[in-house]
Amino acid sequence: MTRILIPVLDSVNSGPAVRHVIDEFLHGELMEVQLLHLPASPTYRVAHWLLGKNGGAADKALQSARDLLERVHVPCAVHSGSGNKALAINAAAQRLKTDRIVLGTARHWSATRMTEDSVIQEVLDTAPVPVTLVAGKAVSRVEQYGVAAGLGATLWLILVE
Repeated sequence: MTRILIPVLDSVNSGPAVRHVIDEFLHGELMEVQLLHLPASPTYRVAHWLLGKNGGAADKALQSARDLLERVHVPCAVHSGSGNKALAINAAAQRLKTDRIVLGTARHWSATRMTEDSVIQEVLDTAPVPVTLVAGKAVSRVEQYGVAAGLGATLWLILVE
């Protein structure tokens, strides 16, 4: 049985990664999925607050991932991580003795993609197991502009103090 780690980040791109794994399961691969819940970064939370959006994107993505997996009876467990996302992902892969990491990523450039790319690149550079990247949907306007606004607001607060 293959043990797969799916990090659930603060992005809708976790969904396509989960659906990719479900497709493999439906084609006969025996597996157990380890979902790794990684909370949103402070910058992402500031961007959502500035745009009047409710937080909890990672929580919603986690619940959605669990619902999708349970609907087709894929065995799964939920774990939490914190701190540096790439380190948390790789540490979980080792601790949970997974065979593979499946990561979702945005299709188009955005401020979120810059952050994702650095996490993804670090995971790829240091992962103890093979990594599969799954292209998600085009990024939302919140991700495209909100994260940049959050970064700007954070820098402004630092400079003002």
